[in-house]
Amino acid sequence: MKKILFEAPIDDFLSPEAKERILKAQIRKYQSAKEGGGSSNNMGYLMNYIPNLESKHKGKLLNLAKAIFLSKFPKIKERVDNGVLTLDVDFSTSPSVRTTKQTITTDQIQKAKEVDPDFDERIKARNFINATTQGTAWADGFNAYKEVESQLENLDPELLNKYKEFEHSATVFYNDNTEMLERMAQQSMGRVAFADVKPDEKKPGNWIIEVRAPHFPLLVHELFKAGRYYNSLLYMPKDKNVSNSLKKTTDTHKHEIKNMITGREISSKLKFLWGELIDGYEPWMDGMIQTQFNKLANDDVKLHNYIMYNGVLDGDQKAMDLFEKYSQKFVNSILKNPPKIEKPDYNKILKPETMEPEEDDDDFNPDDWDNFDFDDEDED
Repeated sequence: MKKILFEAPIDDFLSPEAKERILKAQIRKYQSAKEGGGSSNNMGYLMNYIPNLESKHKGKLLNLAKAIFLSKFPKIKERVDNGVLTLDVDFSTSPSVRTTKQTITTDQIQKAKEVDPDFDERIKARNFINATTQGTAWADGFNAYKEVESQLENLDPELLNKYKEFEHSATVFYNDNTEMLERMAQQSMGRVAFADVKPDEKKPGNWIIEVRAPHFPLLVHELFKAGRYYNSLLYMPKDKNVSNSLKKTTDTHKHEIKNMITGREISSKLKFLWGELIDGYEPWMDGMIQTQFNKLANDDVKLHNYIMYNGVLDGDQKAMDLFEKYSQKFVNSILKNPPKIEKPDYNKILKPETMEPEEDDDDFNPDDWDNFDFDDEDED
């Protein structure tokens, strides 16, 4: 059996066959992005140009990003509405400092293993969860603009064009510069975009999702990442030392780029399998299904790893049968007690602001007055 590596990217847990299949899928996306005009050299230009382009629409785009996010995470919306979770989201081009340490001692790891004999398996499961968190945030976040193409076209056609350029260029840039970007991700300074999930010190038991990014595609990406990461924290080992040691071992920034690239393919396969195999499945359920698999990873980590690694990634039929069984069970549960889903009125969010009419005492009529950032997840 392969030795578990601490602070390892998801690739270090994959079989050679799974690596080969994922690599082929990555190459296809890379080539498609290049054919679509994606370029590593274009990223620097876009990172500066897009915020300037968005400057006169920042308020509308910020509200749009939050509305898209909350519509995809109905349970998080419930918590926000109930006041137990706070969204602190804004555009920013100023670098930020990381809030959590990126190291763990061997003594801490050893103590966690003494308390939890399955600690190595938990590391393996947590790496899978983090990879799908990163990968889904890429696939769904960078592509979120497609849901509101007509509205963006009406707001400013160039926004839509630049978002498409960014989507393609990001694929090329991250693949071409993986090692450099992961070296940068380890640094505590200079976070241009980030998603932090942290306890609310003023309200014990409550949480804050803090997101900053310089422009719309990155902001939605970080929001989706924060949402998935928050959901992954709902089911962690009850022992605080084990839980903290697990997060310090796996929830690092060192391998976030590689996990994002590989996790993108894993997330894509999960979506495909649910669509093909599961009765009643709809794409809006993805996060809720994954959250239930996160719970399974906490309750029976070996079973989770068998299903995901042996089944989803390697194609073992017995493991795939279990994947289908549990996925169907989770979907049935969602359908039995579905969350309240409100589709945002994007046209209303982006409609032009009108000036309030000046008061005219000679023509007064009372009826005229009618009075919703680029780093790994952090958690303290």
